[in-house]
Amino acid sequence: MQNELINTCYKKSVELLLNNSTKFGTLASAPQKKAVTKNYLSIFARDASISSLGMIASKNKKLIKIAKRNIKTLGKYQTENGQIPNYVKPEIDYVNFWKMGSIDATLWWLIVVDFYHKNTKDKKLKKNLDKKIKLALNWLNCQKHPKDELLVQNEASDWADIFPRSGRVLYTNALWLKVKEAYKLKNYNLSKNSFRDLFYPFNRRKNKLLKYDDKLTIKAILKKTECPEGKNNNS
Repeated sequence: MQNELINTCYKKSVELLLNNSTKFGTLASAPQKKAVTKNYLSIFARDASISSLGMIASKNKKLIKIAKRNIKTLGKYQTENGQIPNYVKPEIDYVNFWKMGSIDATLWWLIVVDFYHKNTKDKKLKKNLDKKIKLALNWLNCQKHPKDELLVQNEASDWADIFPRSGRVLYTNALWLKVKEAYKLKNYNLSKNSFRDLFYPFNRRKNKLLKYDDKLTIKAILKKTECPEGKNNNS
């Protein structure tokens, strides 16, 4: 029964992806009135890239072709300095970069380009995109902090584009680590250690509250940082 349900969900997912795709790539939504008013009938970089990972992993030839379209379409509308847009409407040649930019669009695009190269027989695409890949990496390098090698972003400039988070964002830098690893960028270990400081903000290397440990758990963090009995943070 469980396998039957999984198979049904899989078939429906493939059907949805095929129906939501055009000659340019994968739309962010099925055609409907609300999708039109919210511009969801567009190819969003993060949505199309994440969907493409699943398409490629499925080994479905039709879906792999669509994934390739997504990569090429987004690459076509890359800026001169290397940024991949938030979303595009190729049918009317419209490009959107969001109000404060969309830093994860470029990250996801690079991730899916690498994934496509490693998981399909097509080895020409990445080679043909070499110049665009270098531009994208250069643009991201211009967004990093020179001391800790982490990306620093504008306010609300990732998928959570209605939340006022900025600076060194955990989600964005998780993608950055993946990109640095995939493309063998320099100072990977520095970025990795700086990223751990984001995840464990009370690391002893910064303020001597905690001992650094890969196996450090949330429970341990709470135990090490809790106030002594009978006292509170204001005492």
